[in-house]
Amino acid sequence: LRKNLYFYLPFFTHKKTKVFLSVCSVVFLMCLLSNYLAVFLSTLKNIPVGEIGGLILIFVGLFNILKPKKEINSNDNFYVTLNRVKNSKFGGVALLKRLSNGNFVLQDVKNYSVKTPCHLVLSPNLEYLYIANYSSSSITQIKLDKGNLTNQTKHIKHEGKSITKRQKFSHPHFVGFNPLGNQLFVCDLGTDQIFIYNFDAKFGINEKSVKTLSLPPGSGPRHLVFSKDGKAIFVNCELNSTVVSFVLDEKTNLWKQVLVLSTLKEKSSLKNNYPGAIKIASCGRYFFVTNRGHNSIAVYKVLPYGKFTLLDVVKVNGNFPSDILFLDKDKVLAVMYYKSNMISLFDFDYHKEKLLPQAETIPIVKGISLGNF
Repeated sequence: LRKNLYFYLPFFTHKKTKVFLSVCSVVFLMCLLSNYLAVFLSTLKNIPVGEIGGLILIFVGLFNILKPKKEINSNDNFYVTLNRVKNSKFGGVALLKRLSNGNFVLQDVKNYSVKTPCHLVLSPNLEYLYIANYSSSSITQIKLDKGNLTNQTKHIKHEGKSITKRQKFSHPHFVGFNPLGNQLFVCDLGTDQIFIYNFDAKFGINEKSVKTLSLPPGSGPRHLVFSKDGKAIFVNCELNSTVVSFVLDEKTNLWKQVLVLSTLKEKSSLKNNYPGAIKIASCGRYFFVTNRGHNSIAVYKVLPYGKFTLLDVVKVNGNFPSDILFLDKDKVLAVMYYKSNMISLFDFDYHKEKLLPQAETIPIVKGISLGNF
């Protein structure tokens, strides 16, 4: 007994051991107390909390202590443009919040006194929301408060027109950031221009520093995508069924037009066709454009220096394909049809460079846009 006592005594008297035992005691007490707290809270909220709940609370507490600044999870917020807010002639934005069960609940609706807001984008730092107002000939900057909508706005008016009946006024149709996140690009269908605004994380966009890119008259730029390296852009044009590319000259830091190609194979199909969505695969080697009216998808291959080539125009089995969503690591394309109330699926074979339709279709009520949540 005496030998055993002498053996254990140095262990308990060592300074590091005392510290270790003290920490263990504190952690044990925290586990015990937080476990009772978890059970108490589960009783109040009628939510089952297991015995592990106490440990979870401790980890949450330690995380908040070590990292007190709360980060905004953009995946929990879903912003929607509204053509008309209830009891108003003007449009605005609705904010939906994701619940723990994956469903969404309407959190807020703001009337921003704009007409036909048709597209929006969240700034890279999650502090601003930008909307393109088709009929107001403007874009709107909205300051967010921890993801929530506010009335701190700035409306920036666009001026100009072009040659077709639909281009008597400016019609902003798209807002999106470049890959670096320091510039906001705006496609203006009415002026045949792309507006480029410098973006500051603290103050938002600077309308005084705006630059413009001009497209062929009557093009009607609708949406655009960036190449993987961010040095080329591809613009789908709604009014003349074309895609226009620009490349960035790194010496002058200016964009130069490179190529204009049709979204169709036959010129006779141009009438009553209005390209809708343009989406680029994550590999950056292919992009796709929906032909609304011709009811097809144009498949393009990206080449160096802003060049690209039309691989195929694939007919679809629905009416007015309005959007595309990549699935399964871009191996599958989901296509939404505005006038057919359905979604169809396509396989893209990267080796054969072929877009192949699947037999399956998914019925929906009505839809224009697709997104991952």
